[in-house]
Amino acid sequence: MKQYEDFIEGLQKDTDMPDEVRMKYEDVLENIEQLSNQRKGEYSMRAGHKKSARTWVKAAAVAGIFVTGFSIFTVSNPVAASKLPIIGRIFENVGEDVMFSGNYSGKKVLQEDAADAGDAENVSKSGDVTDRTPKEPITAKDQGITITASEVYSDGYSVYLAAEIKSKKGGFLNIPDHYTRRFEEKTSKSIYAGGTWKIGDGEKETLNNASFEGKAVDDNTFIGMMKIDQTKYLESDGRMKLEFTDLYYDDVDAVASEEIEPLHRFFGTWRLDVPFTVDKEQCRELSVNQENDDGFGIEKVFVSPYQIIVFSKVPYTTLSPEDFTREEFDEVWGAKNEEMIAAGEKPVTYEELLAEKYLVPYEVAIFDQDGKSLERHFGYENKTVFAVQENEITKLHIFMTDGSHDIDLIKAADEKEAQNLSIFDVELELE
Repeated sequence: MKQYEDFIEGLQKDTDMPDEVRMKYEDVLENIEQLSNQRKGEYSMRAGHKKSARTWVKAAAVAGIFVTGFSIFTVSNPVAASKLPIIGRIFENVGEDVMFSGNYSGKKVLQEDAADAGDAENVSKSGDVTDRTPKEPITAKDQGITITASEVYSDGYSVYLAAEIKSKKGGFLNIPDHYTRRFEEKTSKSIYAGGTWKIGDGEKETLNNASFEGKAVDDNTFIGMMKIDQTKYLESDGRMKLEFTDLYYDDVDAVASEEIEPLHRFFGTWRLDVPFTVDKEQCRELSVNQENDDGFGIEKVFVSPYQIIVFSKVPYTTLSPEDFTREEFDEVWGAKNEEMIAAGEKPVTYEELLAEKYLVPYEVAIFDQDGKSLERHFGYENKTVFAVQENEITKLHIFMTDGSHDIDLIKAADEKEAQNLSIFDVELELE
C-alpha cells in the first residue's frame, strides 16, 4: 500500500500528482466504463479484501477520487483528507483496530474555555473575559511535539483518551505495525509514553505500559487512543491530570536492525487536564462469590462496552527455604542491601522475605456464548483484563487454573481444552 499512501500524502500537501499515479489514473479512465457496478463494489476500499484484489483497489480509488470528487477516498480513509477535521473524530477513526476496539461514537469531545486555559490576551485587568474564542482544544506543547486531547470516555475502571500528536521531526509513517488480535490480522501503530496521572487532587500514579495506539495520518501527524487503568473504581465524574515526561516510538528500520533503544525519543513535559464522565448506563458489575475447596474462585466480574475485568479469589502462600535458598537470597539481595545500608535504610532480611505473603500463581480465560475466547490483555494481583473487541456478549464461561497450567490455559483453543486445564469454572448470563 506504499504507493497509495504516497499518493494520499501528495494530496494532503497540495503537491503535483506523481507521474506514476497520473499514468494509473489515465489508464483507469480509459477503461473505467468496462468496470461493472458489481466489479466496483467488489473492489471497494474497505479493509480486509484479499491481496489479489489490491491492484484494482488502487486503480478504482484513483479513478473514484477524481471522477466523484473524493467520494471513495473520504469513505475509506476520512482522516487522510487534509480538509476534513480530525479533532473530535479520532475514536471514530482508530476504534476498529486498537486492542480495546469498539464503537466509540458519541463520546465526550474535549475542549476548554479560553480563559480557563490561561489565555492572558483574552482577559481584561478586571478579570472579565473579552473577545475570547469560546472554546479551545486541550493542548500541551514541548520539544517540537504537540499533544491535543480530542475525546474521552470512562467506564469507572479506565479512562480512554483519544489524542492527536504532531511532531516536527516526524517519522510516524515508519512506525512498525503490531497485531491487536490473536486470530485476526488487525494492526495498529503505537507511540509510547512515560509519566504520571492523578484524579483531581489525589495522589500521582505512574503510567504503566502506556501508549497511544492508532495510526499515522501523515509523517508528522499521529492519532491514537490511550487507556489509563485506575487502581480503584471511580465513583463519580472528575478530572484526570496527565503529565507525560517521555514520548518515544520505534522505526521499522531500527526494528529490523534489532536496536534496543527507540530511534525517536523525546524527554519533556506535556500536561493535560482532562474532564471525564463515568458511564454508569452501559457498564455493570456482577457479583459471583464462588470458589473451590482450595480457595480458588471468582469474586466479581465487571463488564463494559470495551473490556471485561475478572476479580479472582486466590489463596496466599509464602516462600519456603527449598523454593528460595539463603545462597540465592545473598546473590539477589546482597548488593541491594549494602546500598540500602549505605543510604541509611533498613536492609531486607532472609527471614522477612520468607514470611512475606503473596498470591499463588493463577490464570483466567474467558469464552463467550459462541465458544470464542476473549483476548486477554493483562493481569495483576487479583484482576485479569480482557478486551471485548466488538463482540456481542450474552454469556461468559470463565475458567481458572493454578500456575502449573497458566500459559496453556491462555492458549486454549476451545472450551473443552480450557475445561481440562482448569481447577474452577463458572458460567454467567449477561442478559
